[in-house]
Amino acid sequence: MRATASAEAFLNQQVRCTIDVQTENAPNRNRVWLDAATGVVRFMANHFPVLDIIAAKTSPAGSFPRDYTDVAANMWEVDDPPSINTGSAVTGGDGQGGNVILFAPGTLNYWNGKKGFRIVVTYLNGWPHAGITASMLANATTVQVDDVTGWSVATSTAPITCPIYDGANTEVVQVTGVASVVNGTTGLAAYGPGVLTLATATNYTHAGPTAGVAACLISTMPATIMSATIKMAVAEALVRGATATSVQRNQGQTTKSGSPGDLYLEGCELLLPYRRVV
Repeated sequence: MRATASAEAFLNQQVRCTIDVQTENAPNRNRVWLDAATGVVRFMANHFPVLDIIAAKTSPAGSFPRDYTDVAANMWEVDDPPSINTGSAVTGGDGQGGNVILFAPGTLNYWNGKKGFRIVVTYLNGWPHAGITASMLANATTVQVDDVTGWSVATSTAPITCPIYDGANTEVVQVTGVASVVNGTTGLAAYGPGVLTLATATNYTHAGPTAGVAACLISTMPATIMSATIKMAVAEALVRGATATSVQRNQGQTTKSGSPGDLYLEGCELLLPYRRVV
């Protein structure tokens, strides 16, 4: 837990998929630009990579209470989305995926002057990542997980190909969508515990949680982020007083080559491509 917190603190953002709501005064020259030639609006999200947009709405900035108008779903698109529907289980390790959302002409204008509107955008950000919450037999076609956030972008024609991490029983599966959610949320806005649907049956059995902690994961998280967090976890464990180990008494000489801080810095170096710069 401390290693995960350290990684997110360095990254200045969460990397597992989350639903983010961002509000801006627009048009402006900071986060929301209006192209005078085309009328296309470029909205810079605070987090990346942006997977999809759930909803957007605008209101005159001087309107109190706010009088929001919904933006139609066919009036937006993600600019440079990450490649998670690739057919490959290896997610790119180069920090791919953008944070710009494009809105069609007419979404915003200068009729109310600069920063004359308020725009609220709800979007999916990060990599779908979940712990498996119930044991699975071989030939299973569904997976019970602790968080369905982001998996809803998968479809039968564009499934998310990813591993189930389970030691020797690790295997690659294709998620085609969210079958159900405990809290009743639906569509792209689905979040929380639920069930994922697989395109084909699993080859192996997978254990359920131990003492409430997931024994295996299903994830699109880039392996470099996982490796970095492992290094930070080892660094935490090596801090004096963090653990105690009993060993037999041996004669010899104690040597030291490196420190927990070295491992922590190695983790930070691996995380650099994913760091959010404000």
